[in-house]
Amino acid sequence: MPIWNPKEAAIHLTRNVSVQGRRTSMRLEQPFWDAFEEIVRREGISMNALVTRVWAASPDDVNLAGAIRVFVLGYFWALANGGRPRVPPGSTKP
Repeated sequence: MPIWNPKEAAIHLTRNVSVQGRRTSMRLEQPFWDAFEEIVRREGISMNALVTRVWAASPDDVNLAGAIRVFVLGYFWALANGGRPRVPPGSTKP
């Protein structure tokens, strides 16, 4: 993961992802994209599969980008505190 740069951290990047097989776009700050890609690498899962899992596990009133940010924070918080990060199991949202 690159060293944090406050000027670049505020830049939002939009990428296309698939959630439950449906293509959509998601805007995140570059550090969140970098962190999410690191989780994908560590867990050996595709980005779209992880996006779908996080979305399926999130409350109905949370938007996709917010759900991903909270997941990324929780994942690395667990690592920083000596825990094992939890990745949501594969499922779908009704």
